[in-house]
Amino acid sequence: MSKMNDIIQQETITGIVPMTNKDRQYSFWDLFLSTSGFAIATWCYTQGAYVAQYLTFNQMLINIFSFNIIWVFIECLPILFAVKYGIDLWIWLRAVLGKKGVALLSTIISLANFGWYAVAANLFANSMIHLGNNFGLGLDKGVWAPILGTLCVLLGTLIALGGPEVIKWTNRFLVIALLIVGLIIVGICFVAVPIADIMNIQPATQGDLTPLERFMLSGEGNVAFAFSWSTQALVLPRLAKSERSGYWATALSYGVVAPFFVATGGVMALAMFVKTGVYESDPTTMLSTLSTPAFALLSLLLVAFANIGTQGTGSYVNCMIVKSGMPKVSYKLMVWIA
Repeated sequence: MSKMNDIIQQETITGIVPMTNKDRQYSFWDLFLSTSGFAIATWCYTQGAYVAQYLTFNQMLINIFSFNIIWVFIECLPILFAVKYGIDLWIWLRAVLGKKGVALLSTIISLANFGWYAVAANLFANSMIHLGNNFGLGLDKGVWAPILGTLCVLLGTLIALGGPEVIKWTNRFLVIALLIVGLIIVGICFVAVPIADIMNIQPATQGDLTPLERFMLSGEGNVAFAFSWSTQALVLPRLAKSERSGYWATALSYGVVAPFFVATGGVMALAMFVKTGVYESDPTTMLSTLSTPAFALLSLLLVAFANIGTQGTGSYVNCMIVKSGMPKVSYKLMVWIA
């Protein structure tokens, strides 16, 4: 009987069996921190640097928060049903696409998403190389970047194999630390260069575009960023204990916390432009340039390990998406393949 209960539990948490109320293990804060840990990977800094090239400081903040909040809050509405019935979007889609259609589309979507994890692995490698070189190790990027990037993926894989419980505890530490770091980074940017210079800087990418066209081009980028969560946003909420906590924990993570880090990346890019005359999207380079040596080291370390958490959460989410179309494939095998 005990073995049968373990199998049922496994097929519920890492399978497609609907979650019952007694199986739900995520409170509001558990889901909020786990989702935030996934949402605030260093790709947010890259997105912020992209937007910063087209807009002034004030326009950038309005653009990032407005487009993300509006679209994320709308796209998260199906979470109410995901929590109520304990299933995710991909199980519902069987009614529209059939089992084979879901298997095909979920696999394509997950393969497309994994490009982001290459970005995360690369940023982890860059962070660790910067850290090593600050201690005089003289690491060659060409040699060490592939090795450290692969290490990031493997460590994330171990987190994913542990399932939601390990993901929850990993993100409890990482997210709180990263939120504090994010706030301090913004302060450092305003100390590193005069606030007036950041606020008065004119867009670097103008060309023949009107101000409205630049604003809407950036808006398009932020809408795409907001919708990029839609294929994954409805997986973790099935673990939530209530519909209210499931919706608000997810919507606030993707709609407020992630945009805050996008805006942080934008502020860093503007500060870098004021200080060096070059727009930069790699947070490791920006932190090393703008920050004091001691804080740069701490920030780089946290940014590096944030990418491991992202790898873990992302592997779980994407493998659950694929498993909805291919339920008989072992979850652990799927994680190793990913």
